[in-house]
Amino acid sequence: MMDQDNVEAHHQDTFIKEKHSILNNIYDLVIVAAKKLEIPTETVFQTADEKKRASNLVSKIKNDQDASNIKNRVSYIFMKYQEYPTILDPILGEVVEPIMKFMQLYTKKACKENNHEIPNEVS
Repeated sequence: MMDQDNVEAHHQDTFIKEKHSILNNIYDLVIVAAKKLEIPTETVFQTADEKKRASNLVSKIKNDQDASNIKNRVSYIFMKYQEYPTILDPILGEVVEPIMKFMQLYTKKACKENNHEIPNEVS
Protein backbone atom coordinates (compact mmCIF):
# COMPACT_ATOMS: atom_id res chain seq x y z
CA MET A 1 0.00 0.00 0.00
CA MET A 2 1.30 3.46 -0.93
CA ASP A 3 1.66 6.13 1.73
CA GLN A 4 0.38 9.69 1.13
CA ASP A 5 3.74 10.98 -0.20
CA ASN A 6 3.95 8.14 -2.71
CA VAL A 7 0.34 8.67 -3.78
CA GLU A 8 1.00 12.37 -4.41
CA ALA A 9 4.23 11.57 -6.26
CA HIS A 10 2.33 9.09 -8.44
CA HIS A 11 -0.35 11.68 -9.20
CA GLN A 12 2.35 14.26 -9.97
CA ASP A 13 3.96 11.91 -12.48
CA THR A 14 0.68 11.08 -14.22
CA PHE A 15 -0.40 14.73 -14.25
CA ILE A 16 2.82 15.82 -15.93
CA LYS A 17 1.97 13.41 -18.74
CA GLU A 18 -1.58 14.84 -19.00
CA LYS A 19 -0.75 18.56 -18.64
CA HIS A 20 0.04 19.14 -22.32
CA SER A 21 -3.14 17.34 -23.34
CA ILE A 22 -5.27 19.33 -20.88
CA LEU A 23 -3.97 22.67 -22.14
CA ASN A 24 -4.44 21.65 -25.76
CA ASN A 25 -7.99 20.53 -25.01
CA ILE A 26 -8.81 23.83 -23.28
CA TYR A 27 -7.37 25.80 -26.20
CA ASP A 28 -9.24 23.63 -28.69
CA LEU A 29 -12.54 24.26 -26.92
CA VAL A 30 -11.91 28.01 -26.72
CA ILE A 31 -10.85 28.23 -30.39
CA VAL A 32 -13.91 26.32 -31.61
CA ALA A 33 -16.26 28.43 -29.46
CA ALA A 34 -14.60 31.67 -30.58
CA LYS A 35 -14.87 30.75 -34.25
CA LYS A 36 -18.49 29.66 -33.83
CA LEU A 37 -19.32 33.01 -32.21
CA GLU A 38 -17.18 35.00 -34.66
CA ILE A 39 -14.70 36.17 -32.04
CA PRO A 40 -11.19 36.52 -33.51
CA THR A 41 -8.91 34.05 -31.76
CA GLU A 42 -6.03 36.53 -31.86
CA THR A 43 -8.02 38.64 -29.39
CA VAL A 44 -8.42 35.69 -27.03
CA PHE A 45 -4.79 34.56 -26.95
CA GLN A 46 -2.51 37.44 -26.09
CA THR A 47 0.85 36.25 -24.79
CA ALA A 48 3.49 34.82 -27.09
CA ASP A 49 3.15 31.39 -25.46
CA GLU A 50 -0.64 31.42 -25.83
CA LYS A 51 -0.44 32.48 -29.47
CA LYS A 52 2.17 29.82 -30.21
CA ARG A 53 0.11 27.04 -28.59
CA ALA A 54 -3.06 28.20 -30.37
CA SER A 55 -1.40 28.45 -33.78
CA ASN A 56 0.29 25.04 -33.48
CA LEU A 57 -2.85 23.26 -32.32
CA VAL A 58 -4.50 20.73 -34.60
CA SER A 59 -8.15 20.65 -33.59
CA LYS A 60 -9.66 17.37 -32.50
CA ILE A 61 -13.15 18.89 -32.54
CA LYS A 62 -15.13 18.13 -35.69
CA ASN A 63 -18.64 18.35 -34.23
CA ASP A 64 -20.60 19.10 -31.05
CA GLN A 65 -20.12 15.55 -29.76
CA ASP A 66 -16.34 15.90 -30.03
CA ALA A 67 -16.54 19.16 -28.06
CA SER A 68 -18.68 17.51 -25.40
CA ASN A 69 -16.29 14.55 -25.12
CA ILE A 70 -13.28 16.83 -24.74
CA LYS A 71 -15.08 19.00 -22.16
CA ASN A 72 -15.95 15.84 -20.20
CA ARG A 73 -12.35 14.62 -20.40
CA VAL A 74 -11.01 17.91 -19.03
CA SER A 75 -13.63 17.87 -16.25
CA TYR A 76 -12.68 14.30 -15.36
CA ILE A 77 -8.99 15.16 -15.14
CA PHE A 78 -9.65 18.16 -12.90
CA MET A 79 -11.89 16.08 -10.64
CA LYS A 80 -9.21 13.41 -10.48
CA TYR A 81 -6.59 15.89 -9.22
CA GLN A 82 -8.75 18.28 -7.18
CA GLU A 83 -7.43 16.88 -3.89
CA TYR A 84 -3.86 17.72 -4.96
CA PRO A 85 -3.59 21.53 -5.15
CA THR A 86 0.19 21.37 -5.46
CA ILE A 87 -0.36 19.61 -8.77
CA LEU A 88 -3.18 21.80 -10.16
CA ASP A 89 -2.27 25.24 -8.85
CA PRO A 90 0.75 25.79 -11.11
CA ILE A 91 -1.32 25.48 -14.31
CA LEU A 92 -4.56 27.12 -13.23
CA GLY A 93 -3.54 30.46 -14.72
CA GLU A 94 -2.75 28.84 -18.06
CA VAL A 95 -6.16 27.15 -18.04
CA VAL A 96 -8.34 29.95 -16.68
CA GLU A 97 -6.89 32.96 -18.52
CA PRO A 98 -7.95 32.00 -22.08
CA ILE A 99 -11.38 30.89 -20.85
CA MET A 100 -11.95 34.13 -18.96
CA LYS A 101 -10.65 36.26 -21.84
CA PHE A 102 -13.03 34.45 -24.19
CA MET A 103 -15.92 35.01 -21.78
CA GLN A 104 -15.03 38.70 -21.49
CA LEU A 105 -15.00 39.09 -25.29
CA TYR A 106 -18.21 37.10 -25.66
CA THR A 107 -19.98 39.22 -23.03
CA LYS A 108 -18.86 42.47 -24.65
CA LYS A 109 -19.98 41.22 -28.06
CA ALA A 110 -23.36 40.04 -26.73
CA CYS A 111 -24.01 43.36 -25.02
CA LYS A 112 -22.96 45.36 -28.07
CA GLU A 113 -25.26 43.28 -30.30
CA ASN A 114 -28.05 43.26 -27.69
CA ASN A 115 -27.98 39.45 -27.80
CA HIS A 116 -28.37 38.24 -24.24
CA GLU A 117 -29.28 34.64 -24.89
CA ILE A 118 -27.27 31.95 -23.18
CA PRO A 119 -25.40 29.92 -25.81
CA ASN A 120 -26.17 26.20 -25.98
CA GLU A 121 -22.54 25.43 -25.20
CA VAL A 122 -22.91 26.71 -21.64
CA SER A 123 -26.57 26.07 -20.87
